[in-house]
Amino acid sequence: MIDFKPTFLKEATDTNEMMCYLNEYEVLLKSNAKKLQSQGVKIRDQVFECCAFSMVSNNPKDKHILLLGGMGPLAGVHGAKDVINMIGNSASITLFQACGIPERRIDAEVPKYLLSALNSAIKICPKNKKIEFVILCNSAHKYIQDIISHSNFQDKLNFYSFIDGVKKYSDIFKDEKSIVLQTDFTAKNRLYNGVKNLFCLDDIFASATQKKYLSSIIDGVKTFDKDKILKNSTPLFKALKDYGIKKVLLGCTELPVAIECIKTYADEETKNLLDAFEFVNPLHLSIRELQKNQEKMK
Repeated sequence: MIDFKPTFLKEATDTNEMMCYLNEYEVLLKSNAKKLQSQGVKIRDQVFECCAFSMVSNNPKDKHILLLGGMGPLAGVHGAKDVINMIGNSASITLFQACGIPERRIDAEVPKYLLSALNSAIKICPKNKKIEFVILCNSAHKYIQDIISHSNFQDKLNFYSFIDGVKKYSDIFKDEKSIVLQTDFTAKNRLYNGVKNLFCLDDIFASATQKKYLSSIIDGVKTFDKDKILKNSTPLFKALKDYGIKKVLLGCTELPVAIECIKTYADEETKNLLDAFEFVNPLHLSIRELQKNQEKMK
């Protein structure tokens, strides 16, 4: 079993300092990826170190949000930035980058690794605060609820599931054609199948071409390959637009990173294609629910 002790822990005193640490970390990730590629190393989540970032409020009444990321590393850091932008200084937060967790689609030992990572992450959270827990990986939702329910720390955690959040707010999809973009693993395990009014790629395209474009975009984020993201974005989103899709659920945490990349670096044709869609991030729905529960407690 891999040791999830972080190689470094950055502790911030406020959101500005936390954002600085995360920005520096993102630069470090890209630099390390480039260095590894020059050495002939295949880039995957597991080649990066486990690390953590924490911002702890002095107010004992503030909640503490634990984000379990690292699956992949860029998705984790972008997810943490999103959460900070939504909550500001209203809660403490820890991002634990458990990059050593195996690929969900091929390794039967994933639940044991997730449990080990979660145990390590909880140890660096404040002992006197209830933990609001979010896992920054859609495919890991197949395992995480069962892991929590059979653990010795279930009473310490409030888990905010992407799947439950999307189901709760499913009315946002009812008036327009909507689709979930997700990995093959998430699709095969039917994680979003209970959401009303939501297509998947298999529902509307007979061939596997669009799924190949999507897989290449996700892999482009994981391997820090901007060109791969851009090359596969235009045909995928053109097909979705031609079908009449209006809302897109980003059912993989790499996809918000990809959308940001496209909006920044793509040609005007592809940028204009994105204007046809409203993108829905499950993480935002989970944090919205967390904030609503915080308000009820006041």
